[in-house]
Parts: sequence; structure tokens; C-alpha cells
Amino acid sequence: MRFNEIKRSVGSISQKTLTQCLRRLERNGILERRVIAAKPLGVEYSVTALGHSLEKPVGAMYEWAKQHEAHVREAQVSYDKKMT
Repeated sequence: MRFNEIKRSVGSISQKTLTQCLRRLERNGILERRVIAAKPLGVEYSVTALGHSLEKPVGAMYEWAKQHEAHVREAQVSYDKKMT
């Protein structure tokens, strides 16, 4: 995906924050960055083999989060009440 595609799909995120996240993912071998030398210049990101190896564990975490969403929200409300 191109940078601006990612930015649009993520929603409310600053360009600086997104750039920092993408650079960390690239540094860790999760993403690969390619400069597109067309006009206008562009940058495209793709998921590496290492990144694809995260599909199962991240998918499992996502399923866990969906299953326990109500409990997590209850814990957050309880915590917030204690902190105020």
C-alpha cells in the first residue's frame, strides 16, 4: 500500500506518528518500504514473510479481544472510577 492509502485507512493519525510506526515496523522486519520514482514520488509498503508469520498470533489476540470486550470495558470503568 502507498503511504497515503495507509493514512486514509487508519483514520485519525498524524503523518509524523504514522511515519514513526511504519519505520519501527520496517526496522523490525515486519514491513518492507519501496520508493516509487514516478511523478509524484511515492512510497509503498508491503508485509514481509516475517510480518505474515504474525497473522495467527495477532488473529488469536483479536478474537480474544472480541470475546472479552465487555470484561475489558468493565475493568476500564472500574479503574477510571478509582483514579478520579
